[in-house]
Amino acid sequence: MLIRFDPLRRAPEATELSQLQDAAQSTLRGKQALVVLDNVEPELPAISVVAPLRSAGLTLLLTARQTLPHTVASAEATRTLDLLRAEEALTLFISALGRTNADPIRPAERAAAERIVAALGNHTLAVKLAGAYAAAEGRDLEALARELGNAAGGLTLPGDDETPEAVRRTFALSLDTLPADAQQLFAGLAVFATPECGRQAALAVGRGLGQSHPEQSLHLLLTRALVDPSNDETLPQDSDRERLRMHPLLRALAEDLYHRWPQAEQDAAALVAAQYLANYAETHQTADSVLAADEGNLSGALEWAHAHDHPEVVVDLAHGMRKFWDVRGRYGEGMRYLTWAIGEADRHTNATTDDRRRGAELGLTYSTLLYFTGHVADGALVLQRSLAVFRTVHDRRGEGAALGLLGELTMGLGQNDAAE
Repeated sequence: MLIRFDPLRRAPEATELSQLQDAAQSTLRGKQALVVLDNVEPELPAISVVAPLRSAGLTLLLTARQTLPHTVASAEATRTLDLLRAEEALTLFISALGRTNADPIRPAERAAAERIVAALGNHTLAVKLAGAYAAAEGRDLEALARELGNAAGGLTLPGDDETPEAVRRTFALSLDTLPADAQQLFAGLAVFATPECGRQAALAVGRGLGQSHPEQSLHLLLTRALVDPSNDETLPQDSDRERLRMHPLLRALAEDLYHRWPQAEQDAAALVAAQYLANYAETHQTADSVLAADEGNLSGALEWAHAHDHPEVVVDLAHGMRKFWDVRGRYGEGMRYLTWAIGEADRHTNATTDDRRRGAELGLTYSTLLYFTGHVADGALVLQRSLAVFRTVHDRRGEGAALGLLGELTMGLGQNDAAE
């Protein structure tokens, strides 16, 4: 958080908790800010973080499944959010079922629906999934109510010991009755680093998994409400503005299923996703709002490609993201990832002219970030290397950009004649 409040996105020099608390006091005092700490786990020493933020005058919002200690959140400041009331759960189920005023639910169906939502404990996601499943499969609601009332069977959700057994059975009904391709795509969406991705990215993963019609698989996931669609009108039309998002419980389930795949199959899917995102970043490298929508996925793909020794993907992703890191002030991330990419580019023994030019462009951005973070001399050294490459490949535009920045860096070193 302190990094995000620093104008240059620099990490504090302090490492001890007491020092970080002091840094928080000096950095944040007097600022008007809201800090959200989501899903505070019982074992975390939350007071160590909350106390300095509170004394600095910030507004805090904490969420947790358990009641937090009064030292963290007083009783007066605590709100308990219950599950849906029975009537609300029934309304949600009927809506997911697709029933409208023109096609009202009959009394016998309503009674069965009430039994279904009761069996599901009014759990919001389970009620929504059950309604979507019943509509897609044309299930008889009375039969579905009996099925959900059966305590046998069900799909265990990883890390979610508070989910009722009937909810587990709803997950099983929604997923296990799908065709194999749709089940595969559901698990395959776990290759993305965040619960959200673009529609085209999801389809690319489906094609990479060998599916000839991934659109059909995705349609089934949407019909069953296993994935929620949206459309980001703020993004340009040539971008992946159709978005898909998984509920956290479904995301956890997808991850669990994905990690049961053979390692080679996991790696193949992750490589397809990383390559798609690399091409996407390169295509939209000047549209920082487009890249911001997938920043987490792009960074996650870069991390994966570096860890799994795919140097060409590391270079491609970093080249596509380099301007974003500069424009959005992601100096820490940019320098970290550019260090990887420049290292990989330098090791490329059979580099083409285009490869060398792209390596020089990475160095140009890296030197800019070094300059902005106060490492002027280091930036000048990196820039000299890029300038030499631009001249070698006869890239006059790159040479001009490098000379202009080199003049600024040299002036920053107090060498005004050389800068001129």
